Amino acid sequence: MNTGVGNSSTSMKKLLMVCYGGGHVKIIAPLYQRLKDSYTITILALTVAGDYLDKLNIPYVRLSNFDELLTCEVLALGKQLTDKFPSSSIVPLIETIAYHGLSFRDLIKSEGSLNLAQQKYEDIGRAAFLPVFTMGEIVNIIKPDIVIATNSPRAERAALIAANKAGIRSIFINDNVWIEGGAYQIAKLGCIDLMCVLSVEVKRQLIERTDFDGDKIVVTGTPVFDNLKSLKTLKQTGNTQKTILLADCELPGESPMYPGVTADPFFGNKIRSELNRLAFKNCWKVIFRPHPTQQYNYSLYPNIIESYKSENLHNLLTTVDVVITAISTVGLEGKALGTGLVSIEGSVYRKAGSYSQLGFSTGVFEESELEEAIKNELNSTTHINEELYVGESILNIRKCIEGLLN
Repeated sequence: MNTGVGNSSTSMKKLLMVCYGGGHVKIIAPLYQRLKDSYTITILALTVAGDYLDKLNIPYVRLSNFDELLTCEVLALGKQLTDKFPSSSIVPLIETIAYHGLSFRDLIKSEGSLNLAQQKYEDIGRAAFLPVFTMGEIVNIIKPDIVIATNSPRAERAALIAANKAGIRSIFINDNVWIEGGAYQIAKLGCIDLMCVLSVEVKRQLIERTDFDGDKIVVTGTPVFDNLKSLKTLKQTGNTQKTILLADCELPGESPMYPGVTADPFFGNKIRSELNRLAFKNCWKVIFRPHPTQQYNYSLYPNIIESYKSENLHNLLTTVDVVITAISTVGLEGKALGTGLVSIEGSVYRKAGSYSQLGFSTGVFEESELEEAIKNELNSTTHINEELYVGESILNIRKCIEGLLN
């Protein structure tokens, strides 16, 4: 593991960036690369974010690096919760223990008793975690001038709340075109100084639905989409064989994030099986790309090609005709490059957002609708007509940082 900070000069202002894996770390990594010579930066990498940063040789710390936090109580709690977990080659066991132990210790503090904490964890799993006390301890150790996080509802949100409690300025970066699950909740809490959002439409939604000060919402874009602007000219067209990409993820029957919302727990398997059939029937090149945190086995689908996590996603998207996804930002990334988009609407995640409702996709509620939806998108000429944001997001976010520091 590559630990440390970007630059140790004591004269530089300190930034603490907190991120999980997946799309979250893909925002933070390029931001770090461009700011490391101007600020002392510590990245707190949660779950699989460390593996991604290792490949880029970007320094970071994990929760398990803070020895002073790993008390006997924390380690015992973490071990109890993780004993039945399958081992992971991506996240070290000590980190898994630390993450669960610290989060559960904080849950006991917030709930008031071990029994109440156990009941909440049994009811909704890790969605019960909001480790504000732990993040407060880390903020106190690092003493940053600004805390920066994206839109994860657990430790990232806790870091922003902890910064607010400590009187430290903070910036929240939203990474998609809807606000549920992140931006809306942060705006309602009012615990941040600035919110950086992807588009004018996101800002409009936040102003309409919350009391958060519109002057503190800045349309900056995110680093993920900066790269897409330069790749537009590389988009491959005119290929005889059509390429379909499933940006995969688990599609559970219910989620603690959306209580009361239910869906077919086998919907994901039905989608994959139908795409496997359509690949053979239509001679389509169908690619399955798993989510970074997804447990997957594609051996049942002999007609598809697997895109490994090591493959550059944006380069892959330049070869794709249609993206299929539930709510992954990969759908929007593909759309920005000119691909078609089929959105899986019949899942619990529709509560968070819908590409179809935004007019970006052809939506499907059943696997039997896939073929017609894909063909509709293959024949469609619609695309995102306007730039989501002006300029380069990293420069835009940098101006926000400088503004807070001044």
